[in-house]
Amino acid sequence: MHVFTYGSLMFDPVWLKVARGSYEKIEARVYGYTRRKLKGEIYPAALCGTDADCVDGIAHLNVNQDDIRRLDEFEGPYYRREMAECRLPDGSAIMACLYILDEQYMNLVEDEPWDPAWFSKIGVQLFLED
Repeated sequence: MHVFTYGSLMFDPVWLKVARGSYEKIEARVYGYTRRKLKGEIYPAALCGTDADCVDGIAHLNVNQDDIRRLDEFEGPYYRREMAECRLPDGSAIMACLYILDEQYMNLVEDEPWDPAWFSKIGVQLFLED
């Protein structure tokens, strides 16, 4: 199963703390979703959006079931896994699972986009220390 990551798991230091396998990965984009900050957190949530919305991230290819189970545990009850079409840089598409925020936790969402550049410079270290 392919896994689309759009937040902390896009970054190898975090991914390698959760997943045990080594996987090919590629930049990807999903349409119909938006990525937002969460109150009091440094990681984001993906939410269903409009057809015009999109989220850039990383697709990890052919992730084994043991690592899917680890990812499910890592994401916890706040997120649910669903399948989405991911567009690749060459214009092709693959189906991959992604974790979106469960509707019952929408009160945690801030009306502000999450910044992957900030996370790569500052947030990843804070996340790993937590």
